[in-house]
Amino acid sequence: MIRLMAASVLCLVAASSHGQEPSILDELELFQLFADCQPVYLTVFVQVDAPDVSGLTEDRVRTVAESRLRAARLHESDIGLLQDIGLLHVAVWVQEKTRVSTSKVEFLKPFTDQYTSQFRHTGTWESARAGIADTNGSMVMQAVSEMMDEFINDYLRVNEPACE
Repeated sequence: MIRLMAASVLCLVAASSHGQEPSILDELELFQLFADCQPVYLTVFVQVDAPDVSGLTEDRVRTVAESRLRAARLHESDIGLLQDIGLLHVAVWVQEKTRVSTSKVEFLKPFTDQYTSQFRHTGTWESARAGIADTNGSMVMQAVSEMMDEFINDYLRVNEPACE
């Protein structure tokens, strides 16, 4: 049964890669990131439990993330537009004793449940990094910068037709 399913998936991928229809990966990226080139609303969460890690603050992370979005003309600060635009969530955690850090950038698209008519933002794309935080937080900030660049590059590539 598993072999039959694997063969079916391979046939679908091969058939869709002959140029006429978008590939499964293209369709996945469209689902994950296509938002008609709309700007995104930024939220930031930072929790640093290690007392010897200084300089890693919510303001510092927000400044880096927001400046990247502004440079790409993708920043939206009007919370009233949240039902119409995507949400970009940047989160950083640093553990107390080990200084192990986890950083994540997640894009959440707006959806309305067709059965309940309830509105939600649902995560469709993310990038994450783990490491050891240095005492000034620069390694974590570098990871946040890289993930922001990754998001912006992917978002603009997928939304390119709508951005023109």
